[in-house]
Amino acid sequence: MNTNFSTAKQGYVSVVKNYVHNCRLFGDASHLLPQLNSARLETLVLNRGYRLPNIGYSCLSIDSTENRFLLAGASNGDIYVADLLQVIEQKQEAVGFYRRGQLTGDGHKNYILHCDWFKNDAASFITASRDHSVKLWDTENLALIDTYKFQTDTESISGLEWNSFEPHLIAVGLNSSVVKFVDPSVGSVVQQIRWSSTHITSIKWYPQNAFMIFTGTKDGDCAIFDIRHSKRPIVEFDGENVNKRSDKSEVTKAKFTADGNKLVTLQTSGRMKVFRMSDGEIVNEIHNFRRRTKKGVNFDLCNEGDTLMAFVPAATEINMISIEPTYFETENERKLIPNQSKKLYSGFASDAVACVYRPKFQHVIGFGLDKNCLVYTPKYDVRPELDKPIDNTMHQDTWSSDED
Repeated sequence: MNTNFSTAKQGYVSVVKNYVHNCRLFGDASHLLPQLNSARLETLVLNRGYRLPNIGYSCLSIDSTENRFLLAGASNGDIYVADLLQVIEQKQEAVGFYRRGQLTGDGHKNYILHCDWFKNDAASFITASRDHSVKLWDTENLALIDTYKFQTDTESISGLEWNSFEPHLIAVGLNSSVVKFVDPSVGSVVQQIRWSSTHITSIKWYPQNAFMIFTGTKDGDCAIFDIRHSKRPIVEFDGENVNKRSDKSEVTKAKFTADGNKLVTLQTSGRMKVFRMSDGEIVNEIHNFRRRTKKGVNFDLCNEGDTLMAFVPAATEINMISIEPTYFETENERKLIPNQSKKLYSGFASDAVACVYRPKFQHVIGFGLDKNCLVYTPKYDVRPELDKPIDNTMHQDTWSSDED
C-alpha cells in the first residue's frame, strides 16, 4: 500500500479509483486486485453484524470451496456449523449444532481438538477429540457417517487434516512419533509414517503433491515425508534462526502458501519461521509477539494482497503482520528489518486462541477463552443497521440431534 497516504481510507479510495479507471480503459484490471485487497485489509474492524453464539470454542475451519460455512468445535464436544451469509442476515437457520445423543452415543464425548472440511466441497467434514476418536460427518444433515478410534494408553491426537488429492486420505497425527492415514472409502487406517525418537506435534499436507506431508515436533524440528517411503523424511528444514541461535520450542502449527513455495511455522516460543520449499532454508523469522504462544494456538495466512500476510493470536489481540523479509541496504551492509505488526481491535476479554482467514472476502474470524467468536471485516463491509445488541433468538437448536 502507498505509504504517502496518511490514512487507510485514502489509500483504499485511491486503489478503488485506479481499479475502476483501468477496468474502463483497458478491460482486465486483475493486476490491481492484490492492491485492492491490501487496501481493504488495512481497514479491518470488528463487525458486530455477525452474530455467532457464545460457546466454549476449541477449533475453527472455513470450507475452501465456497468460503461460506464456518465449522466450529466446542470444549464440551458439541459441533457447530454456521452459514456466514445467513448469519449476517440474522436468520434463525444460520447456525446449527450437533450434540451427542444420550441414547445412541453418537458424537464426541470430550473436547474437540481439531476440525477440517473436505477440500473439494462442503458436503462433509472431520473432527478429532480428546475421546481419542476421529469422526466423519455429513454436513447437510449434521449426521455422523463413520468413527475411527485411536485410543492407546500414551497417545492422543496432535493433528488432523484431510488431503485434497485422491484417495483423499485423512492424516491423524498422534502424540508420539507416528502419523496414521485413514482412507474414508475403506473406513480404516491404511498406512502410517514414523519419525524415530521424535515427538510429532503438528502436521500439514503439502498443497502441490498428493504424497507429501509436513511434520513438526516438540523440539522445533521440521520435515517433509513422502508417505510412500515412511522410514525417514525426504527433506529436513534448517531449524536455526536468523541469528544462528538454537531454538527447541514446540512447533504448534504450520501453513503453506497457496503456491506451495513457502512454509510458515508457529512455535510456542512465539516465533514464526518462514522456510523456502525449494531448498529447505529459512528466509525469515518473526518474534515480535508479546509473550509465548499457547499450545493449540492457530494462525492463518492471507495470500491475496500485494504481500504475504499472517494473522496470529497473541495475548488478547490478533496480530496482522507481513511475513515477507525486508532489508535495509547500504554499500557495506544488508540488514534484516524486523517485521512490524498491526493489532486488530481486540474485543476479547481474555486470551485470543485461534483465527482463520476467509479468502475472497478479506475477513478474519477468531475466538478467545472468553467464549466469544468475533468477525473482523473491512470497514466498508460493516452494515450500521446491524450494529446493535445481539439477538440470542437467532441461535435456536434447529439442527440439534439431542434426544432429550
